[in-house]
Amino acid sequence: MKNGTDIKWKGVIHEYLFAETPKTVHQLQGVFNEYINDGSRSKDPEKIQKEILILQEGIKEEPSNIRYQIYLGRAYWFLKDYHSSLNHFEKASQMRGSLEDLYYSLRYIALCQKNLNYPYETLINSFSTAYLFHPSRTESLHDLASYYMEKNNYHHAFLIAKQAMDIPQTTDNFFVERWIYDWGASLLFFECARAIGDTKEALATVEKLLANTTLPLAVREQHLLEEWHRQFTKASAVA
Repeated sequence: MKNGTDIKWKGVIHEYLFAETPKTVHQLQGVFNEYINDGSRSKDPEKIQKEILILQEGIKEEPSNIRYQIYLGRAYWFLKDYHSSLNHFEKASQMRGSLEDLYYSLRYIALCQKNLNYPYETLINSFSTAYLFHPSRTESLHDLASYYMEKNNYHHAFLIAKQAMDIPQTTDNFFVERWIYDWGASLLFFECARAIGDTKEALATVEKLLANTTLPLAVREQHLLEEWHRQFTKASAVA
């Protein structure tokens, strides 16, 4: 980081770069950051509990810091304390923050509500609210289509998953689930097409998945994609 600028590291934990004046941001291409989680703090069995205490103290000093609320929400999420997690994400969603901060908070409001068995209508509204707030992000559509699949509402899942699959990779950086863009949305759409008996869409999508070099081998094998490809190819030939 260049000296003589107003850019600085901010935060009591999970520090991030912050600038008082607007900056133009460009994403470096061809750079891969492998996170191996090998620090001494990561090996502490009480890591999350200690993070919570640090963040709670941080909020006392900076009550308007949205990231502290988000990180507390994440900490409680990992502890499966979804009531507390929801509380902090709801607080974050009402604060001033970046588009990415607010989207993440809205998405996790919906995910917490799902784990707390909120009513069907509430969850549909919450997932939709997150997506509509930042429609260039596909994760909430993937969440919504997955929820429809769980409820055996395959046709709704099919329509939502198709839309999710068509959203290109985001340029956002804050807790982006890249796998959904790379292959997750396509895999879900394939499962939806298979569930409603749309052989044409299922075959076209499974061929794309098998050609996708980012798709992990374990996922390919778990979902029997090679076998499904053979079956749909045979059915298509007969038809």
